[in-house]
Amino acid sequence: MSPKPVSHGTGRAARTERLAHQSFLAPSHAPFLEIRTTLGSTLPYAEHFHATFSFGLILEGQTRCSIEGIPYVVEAGDMVLIAPAQAHSCNPVGGNPRSYHMVFVDAAWLREHVGSRLGMKDGLEPCKPVIRDAGLFAGFLALVEAQHSAGSDTANSLIHLFLELNKRHNCFLPAAEGRRADILPSDAAAWTRLLEEHEPRVPSVSWLANIAGIRRESFSRSVRRKTGLPPSDYLHCLRLEKGRQMLRRGEAIAEAALASGYVDQSHFHRAFVKYYSVTPGCYRRGASQTYKK
Repeated sequence: MSPKPVSHGTGRAARTERLAHQSFLAPSHAPFLEIRTTLGSTLPYAEHFHATFSFGLILEGQTRCSIEGIPYVVEAGDMVLIAPAQAHSCNPVGGNPRSYHMVFVDAAWLREHVGSRLGMKDGLEPCKPVIRDAGLFAGFLALVEAQHSAGSDTANSLIHLFLELNKRHNCFLPAAEGRRADILPSDAAAWTRLLEEHEPRVPSVSWLANIAGIRRESFSRSVRRKTGLPPSDYLHCLRLEKGRQMLRRGEAIAEAALASGYVDQSHFHRAFVKYYSVTPGCYRRGASQTYKK
């Protein structure tokens, strides 16, 4: 599954470079789905979150996951479940390469088509972030591979797999109500509205703390406790989610950077790489990228 090493030169002086590969797929026949495939990579991620539900399939190697501050070491054959807006990072173990698929499912779609059938109409969250089940792993892997064909019955297949996942492992609970209620703004949507009201200037953490009527340190602790991230990182992730959506629609990188509140394209580029471990250009193209590790 991992890219093969490339040899340069001959004899004792020959050296071997290992290459990593990643690609992004947003199937037109399944607009609620996006798939990231990363093979043989040692690239790290800063703690971040997505607006989507994230589902990982570890193909090779090991990955050290942190989900809301709780560490897990996952390996080939493991499945990882991450709720929308849940802080996490996934980094290599001992500098060794790992390969994986990340399947991103629109949260509203999942709530409507899976949550409603489980009696969780207001949303669902994983209560078992890591699951090992060879049969279901194969099923999800087949679904990923089928996305290169427009004839795939993606919606029904994905619904069936998630329902079966919960049937076998009882891994979903209703989304926690008000678990971020003691910070200001109260949820991701409110934070997003606040950013939009102040575009293109991004409110400072001190300004937000003042609006909340508490000291900056107290505000920062409250945000960290409820979101898993410091306020500055949380704001970066909100801004980058907006930029990511624009890039996925094919809009220019400079326009996405400006709309996301970054003073220039280089700042946007650095933040995008820090939290998503891919360049905005590669993500926008949605094309395969092979690079030296």
